[in-house]
Amino acid sequence: MQDITGKKLTSTSNKTYILDKEIGKGAQGIIYSETTGKYLIKLFLGKRNLETNLKKLKKLLRVNYPPRFIRPVDIIEIRDTNNEL
Repeated sequence: MQDITGKKLTSTSNKTYILDKEIGKGAQGIIYSETTGKYLIKLFLGKRNLETNLKKLKKLLRVNYPPRFIRPVDIIEIRDTNNEL
């Protein structure tokens, strides 16, 4: 994957996030910090289970979590057939 540090992403709720730096990578995707330092952004890699993951994330947005839990707060959908941002 190309270096996407500094890339501006807009969420489904129309909030803008700017990727700061890669902080982790795993089987599902890559985790980035963003420039305000308030959020982490997980980019899922590949198209496998995309719709299932999206449904799960939308459901998790509605769950009340105990304090100190990491929870999703927004969704950024990138549907690029060239696997580029």
